[in-house]
Amino acid sequence: MNYGPNQIQQGLNAKLYNETEGFASAGEKNAEKAMKAAEVAYQKELGIYKPTLLERIKAMFRSA
Repeated sequence: MNYGPNQIQQGLNAKLYNETEGFASAGEKNAEKAMKAAEVAYQKELGIYKPTLLERIKAMFRSA
C-alpha cells in the first residue's frame, strides 16, 4: 500500500494528539488525583502542608 503525504501527516497528527499531555485517559487522571492526595497526606503528616487559596476558602465556608 502506498501512502501519500496527507495520510502520513494524519498519522503523525494522531500520534501527537495521543502523546500530548492533557489528553490523558480516565485511568491516568484517577492515578494523578490519587498521587496528589497521597502527597498532600504526606505533607500534612510532616506538618509542612500549606493549603491552596481555594482549599482555604472552602474550609472557611464549611466552618460557617
